[in-house]
Amino acid sequence: MPEPTVSIIVPIYNVERYLRQCLDSIEAQTEQDWECICVDDGSPDACWEILQEYRQKDSRFRIIQQKNQGVSAARNTGLELARGKMIMMADADDWLEPDMMEHMVRGIESMRADLAVCGSFFHKEELDTLPQSHSPCFFPESHHLRLTLCQRKCINVPFSAALVRGMSNQVWDKIFRKEIIDRLHLRFAQDIFFGEDLKFEIEYLTACKNVTLLDIPLYNYRIDRGITKIEDSSWATRFSQRKIVASINALNELIESPPSYLMGHRKREFYSGLLHLYTAHRRTMQKFLEAMSPAEKKRLFSQAPSRFWRIIQMSSIPILIHLYLIPRFRKLVPGHIVQYSTCFGSERKTD
Repeated sequence: MPEPTVSIIVPIYNVERYLRQCLDSIEAQTEQDWECICVDDGSPDACWEILQEYRQKDSRFRIIQQKNQGVSAARNTGLELARGKMIMMADADDWLEPDMMEHMVRGIESMRADLAVCGSFFHKEELDTLPQSHSPCFFPESHHLRLTLCQRKCINVPFSAALVRGMSNQVWDKIFRKEIIDRLHLRFAQDIFFGEDLKFEIEYLTACKNVTLLDIPLYNYRIDRGITKIEDSSWATRFSQRKIVASINALNELIESPPSYLMGHRKREFYSGLLHLYTAHRRTMQKFLEAMSPAEKKRLFSQAPSRFWRIIQMSSIPILIHLYLIPRFRKLVPGHIVQYSTCFGSERKTD
């Protein structure tokens, strides 16, 4: 069979109510040369029956059923099976604008980019409000870049520190080249339960020469449902203490052994992005600190300051950002004070 232009991967778990809208939006794409790899991750509802229905009427839908292993494992299954020249991903409780694939393929191909990123609509299902439009990137230190993107709607930018720090932290608003994913053997870390999108994105981005930004909202992100739902009960299920600690342990290993292909400034940019992901985990842990035992807290924070300090030393984040982040990090690590010196001096701990 000929290779399709796009393979879009959809991990599925307990989204029976929303799955049809997602699949219908893929079937309605103006770009016709695609395959959709739907991975049922042990969903307990009627998702598998719905997938079989779509597979029967359109052979471009490829359906796989596996035991529940999490969203990262489901995406990895999709990556293993994907035949397309380019890779897109979607959450099963969201949906695509009809011309999303067409714009994304045109953007990455016409500018010979390694990655393309689009804008998105954020929908709050339980509120009677219009969706909010979000730009593909945020560049706080680059007014010129923001202005150019706003005027032209589609621009091509080289790899830079601003790109690493400003990029959106999810994979569903992007189109990737499969050749790069395969060459770097990139997969989603199954032992990171929070920020798994960002880790994959950082590793991919540091191998890119240039990126196309499309300031057009093409993806519809449902804030209040499914794997993206953010409320106490959902967080307690997905982001348990055990999972957050496991995620941080996996990040610690990544700090000690970064990808071997990273050299020079790209290695510094990798650490810059990793610092963002690392601190996000610390902030998330605040939700669980009161419920954690002293032993769990000790395990969580035992080696955090030294490894955090190493990221700062290796990253390219400006010194003012360092000075801003360290006080915030200190608040998240009781009993430790990280002293900053102008020459990246040693840390000091006080009880």
